[in-house]
Amino acid sequence: MADVALLREAQGHLEEALARAGNDRVRRRILWLKNGFDFTMAIADAFEARKAAGSSEEKIERLFAAAKAVEAAHGRLIKDPAYKHTYYLPGRRFESRCWDDWFKDPMRLAAEAYWKDLHASLPETQAASQWESFKRRSGLGPFLDKRGWELAFDIGRNSKE
Repeated sequence: MADVALLREAQGHLEEALARAGNDRVRRRILWLKNGFDFTMAIADAFEARKAAGSSEEKIERLFAAAKAVEAAHGRLIKDPAYKHTYYLPGRRFESRCWDDWFKDPMRLAAEAYWKDLHASLPETQAASQWESFKRRSGLGPFLDKRGWELAFDIGRNSKE
């Protein structure tokens, strides 16, 4: 992945070009480029989220926000006939590349870290309740279900009870 700072700079240039577009044809072309670039930026943000420091809760929240941004950008992208080719088309190839390769393990690891932190600091029933509440509140539960990802963690010696 390219340096995200360079991508953000390019994003700024796209925004500036869009603001300065003198006619509708130029504006439509810039918007078409921006549509693909928004997907690239969402992926870049996801890679940044994987490396981000912070609490386990912040990390899973940031990764999940990035996943939702990628999902939204991809949804917009595939509505444009010009982007309907094998790389972007929904299906096994895209699912494998995007969700399984880029998101599944980082999200599982971040979720497990948060889950373990909860169990290390709270009694079992409270930790389980807070975890379920987090999944509902954040939308993580339905997202995991949609992808067919099951998260099963072992309390091990971290449990408060």
